[in-house]
Amino acid sequence: MTPRKNIEQGVTANPSQSEVQLDADRRADESERAVAESNHRLRLALEASSTGIWEWNLDSNEVKWSAQCYEIHGIGETEFEGTAAAFDRLVHPEDRQRTWDAVTAAIRDHSTYENAFRIIHPDGGIRWVKNRGRALYSENGKPVRMVGTLNDITDAQEREEQLRASDQRFRQLADALPQIVWTSDSRGQLLYGNRRWHEYTGLSSENALGSAWVSFIHPEDRELTLETWRAAAHAGDPYMVEHRVRRVDGVYRWLLSRALLVPQTGSGPWVWFGTSTDIEEQKQLAKGLREGDQRKDEFLATLGHELRNPLGAISNAVHLLKVRISDPAISRGLVDIIDRQSRTIGRLVDDLLDVSRVRQGKLELRREWIPLNQVIESAVEASLPSINAMQHRLTVDLPPGPVDVFADPTRLSQMITNLLVNAAKFTPLGGNIDLSASVTDDEVAITVSDNGIGIDATDIPRIFDLYKQLQVDEKNDRAGLGIGLSLAKAIVTMHEGNLEASSEGPNKGSRFVVRLPRHSLPPSSRPSDVSPPDW
Repeated sequence: MTPRKNIEQGVTANPSQSEVQLDADRRADESERAVAESNHRLRLALEASSTGIWEWNLDSNEVKWSAQCYEIHGIGETEFEGTAAAFDRLVHPEDRQRTWDAVTAAIRDHSTYENAFRIIHPDGGIRWVKNRGRALYSENGKPVRMVGTLNDITDAQEREEQLRASDQRFRQLADALPQIVWTSDSRGQLLYGNRRWHEYTGLSSENALGSAWVSFIHPEDRELTLETWRAAAHAGDPYMVEHRVRRVDGVYRWLLSRALLVPQTGSGPWVWFGTSTDIEEQKQLAKGLREGDQRKDEFLATLGHELRNPLGAISNAVHLLKVRISDPAISRGLVDIIDRQSRTIGRLVDDLLDVSRVRQGKLELRREWIPLNQVIESAVEASLPSINAMQHRLTVDLPPGPVDVFADPTRLSQMITNLLVNAAKFTPLGGNIDLSASVTDDEVAITVSDNGIGIDATDIPRIFDLYKQLQVDEKNDRAGLGIGLSLAKAIVTMHEGNLEASSEGPNKGSRFVVRLPRHSLPPSSRPSDVSPPDW
């Protein structure tokens, strides 16, 4: 009884040891089953994703592939020797060195190996694959094997190549356009600017993107530009704005910027595709047309005024003559008024007709050799009524000897007359007008100056524009039709000369200088000398 009891007691005394062993065995089995199931699931997932698995024994140089690797390479298991050298022969010759350099670097640096390269199928076809792997090391740090995955990325690579080719064609086309071409993200950050953008701003490729474009907008146009942008972005509408943009030389020019919000391929964000076109010339042309229309309106209003005054004087004189005034002196005075005012209207009509002829290119010159003092005498005679009416003092200073010019006497006299009448009109009552001439070997200079209202510096560049009229007092009244100086300039230009205007400023008088080239004159063709008039 004792031994049995002792055996029973011994068995019952150590139940935990057996149970622990059984429990450990059970856990080991479950762990193996879990690992097996996990590997099975991983294998199924890799097969479903067409991902190949490979293993490379670095000691034996043996390479093992999964079925997907064979399928990707387009060969059967009997066609692959299972060595690194056999794999190397499947890699495109141009990619072999790069591939092995990447593998060597990953093993050396204990890093993940990742590389895309081309492989050659037995039929000569080329496929793109992506290889990922990592080396395993022994306890002493020696690399013993490498495991990884293989994927066929040919379709993705071809799409990427197509996108790159499309992007290159877009950039080539954008660089060939005269407009600025750009793209930006939805926040207004510039993503791309063509060659024209870099040339316009002078910015390098690194500095031309992002929000740098905002600083080039004219400060007065910046808020409008950004507000228009925000409104278009919020509504998804096309963007369009006219604004001044600073060029590399610091000059602001008007640009018309337009953009559309377009989707990227796939699920990428939408981007703005836009152009900016230089419209500076159109802006200036439109401004010129508006100013021209305004000057024409002012011209028509002034024309009515210019005609009404002499016509009123003529009408009054005619009325007085009709009542049969018996005093011959009064009658002669009235006739003189009619004659003088008729001449004024005649000159006005002649100038209008001549301006029309100039604009149509129909004004012709009848040039001949004539004494300069003869031309000046004619001009002074024609302008004296206007000068005397304002009680001006006229001083004439001519060269002592005879001076001959090759010109149209009528047109040259008309030009000088216009300058004298202009001086009389813009000089207050009792002013001074000086007419002088000088001669050099190359040119004849005729100068008309006065101590009148002068010319503002801003008006000098456009003083000879057609219909340009000067302000004569602080009330913004204007005098003249704005055609006399324009016609004078045209006549001088037709004589191959130049007409310049200058002034020291308002109320400091004006100075007009006509410069005519001297032509060689054979002695036998010199006209008879005419003495200068005594004014």
